[in-house]
Amino acid sequence: MTVLVPEKLHVTSPPRRRRAKTRADALCAEHRLLATQLELLDEVADEVDTATAEHLRRDVDRAYDLLARKVLPHEKAELSLRTRLATRDAKPLEVDHDHEETCRLVARIGALKARLARGDTAEAPAEIRQALYELHALTRLHFADQVCDPDVKGDATSSAR
Repeated sequence: MTVLVPEKLHVTSPPRRRRAKTRADALCAEHRLLATQLELLDEVADEVDTATAEHLRRDVDRAYDLLARKVLPHEKAELSLRTRLATRDAKPLEVDHDHEETCRLVARIGALKARLARGDTAEAPAEIRQALYELHALTRLHFADQVCDPDVKGDATSSAR
């Protein structure tokens, strides 16, 4: 389990400590917001079989926009913070397979979105449903794994993995 504890970040200079705390606070706030917004993935996946082609394109566009404009930048910012903290603490950075898989699935949904736009709907709905369910499960696990709690004791980068 990765623990983002803004109050526990120890950096040598006060301005750097404030910046790191501010970044961790922002990531924790994003976690709370994204956790509710990502229900859209499940909703779209649930409706794939009953949606008209136009409705499906619109829903996949909304899901992809959420992923590309909010989830991927969040993942990038989180990886950047983890990298800085690992460097600061002279610890190796653990490979984040969830991040790699999230990027792969978002790219897959982008490709499926393009197929829908071209009118290629033969097998796209089943593939869209599978990719959205996988992403929803992956992000739920990610958010369950992340602890944004100032009362948690320990290092801000501790992990149960």
